[in-house]
Formats: sequence, structure tokens, C-alpha cells
Amino acid sequence: MTVRHAGSILAVMAESRGSREFAAAVTAMGATEAARRLGVVPSMVSHLRYGAKRPSLALAVRIAAVLGVQPEAWEDTGEAPDTEGAA
Repeated sequence: MTVRHAGSILAVMAESRGSREFAAAVTAMGATEAARRLGVVPSMVSHLRYGAKRPSLALAVRIAAVLGVQPEAWEDTGEAPDTEGAA
């Protein structure tokens, strides 16, 4: 996979409402602080922010509690793998 191709895949995956809302919340709070509050490593915040990964149900519930992005918002993503991403 070329870098150019990978970028286009990420652009398509980032179209979900969940990742858009998550990106806005992370921008307002800061990625490091969001990772700390969610109990995940900062790279997981980046993966979620750019649509490379989709949160597990448990992480989606934490995101809802901390950032206000409801779990249902992630449903319209592609086939990105579910992952917990905890530190």
C-alpha cells in the first residue's frame, strides 16, 4: 500500500460522524488530555481522530461520558477493526 493510497483510505474512513465529533472534542481539549481522561495511549486518540480505528463498545461508552460523542455516532464507519486501546 502506498502512502498516497493509505491517505485516501483514512480520508474516507474519517467521514463517520463519530470521528468528526471526536476530532472536534479532541481539538478543544487537546489530544494528550483526551487520552488521559479516556485511559488510552495518545496514539489511540490519533487513530480514532483520523478514522483509522473504531472504538470498542467500552471505549465508545467512555468517549460518550468524557467527550459527549454518543456510541451510535460510530456506527456509520467502514470496516475498521474494533479495539480497546487502553494504556
